[in-house]
Amino acid sequence: MQCTNCGAELQPGATVCPSCEARVVLNKRAVATPRKRVAAPAAKAAANATVNVTVNTRSPKAPKVRDGSEPPAWVRPVVFVVIALVLAGGAWFIYSVLNAGPNTPDGAAVRFMQAYAAYDAQGMLDNSTHASFTATDLATFQHDMANAPAEAKAHPIYTDIKVSSVTIEPADPNTAVVKISAMMLDTIAAQPSAAATATAAYSPRDETLTVVKSSAGKWLVKWN
Repeated sequence: MQCTNCGAELQPGATVCPSCEARVVLNKRAVATPRKRVAAPAAKAAANATVNVTVNTRSPKAPKVRDGSEPPAWVRPVVFVVIALVLAGGAWFIYSVLNAGPNTPDGAAVRFMQAYAAYDAQGMLDNSTHASFTATDLATFQHDMANAPAEAKAHPIYTDIKVSSVTIEPADPNTAVVKISAMMLDTIAAQPSAAATATAAYSPRDETLTVVKSSAGKWLVKWN
């Protein structure tokens, strides 16, 4: 048996080294235990370090890369806006067609003249002011227009209706003067066989209409 401190030979049962006087420890378990206690924290730290390295070196999620087939993010809202504008424009166009034109002074004047040319009493009333008309006046007017001769209805009172000019009154922006040129019916020459074969003669005619904007915002021909 040798001294663990200086390596000198020890006698069996010796408790102190005769050479260096170091204490001799005979309990091997007691000597080994400190080594385990010292080594255990180091091993634990090494294990923790390994775990930490594994977690910290985890690759982050790669950002999405567009491959060129997918449109940019701003395209979708722009498309929605364009579609909304197209739908709104289409709705306005349909409304304008159903109402025979836009709500403008010249539009109201043309609609009034077209209704007059076609003996359309309701069309004339819808596009004009007639607050001063009595119920009797309206009934008589509608009756006369509805019962016009067949040969007259076969030929419109006006053709080639065109707007020559539109002038908004400087003192009143809700009043406009619309000048219209057209061909007006002069005579109808009925043939002996049938009214449908009647011929008509037209001559140039200029009309000046005053158009006002109602409280509801609609332009109407002043007709009262």
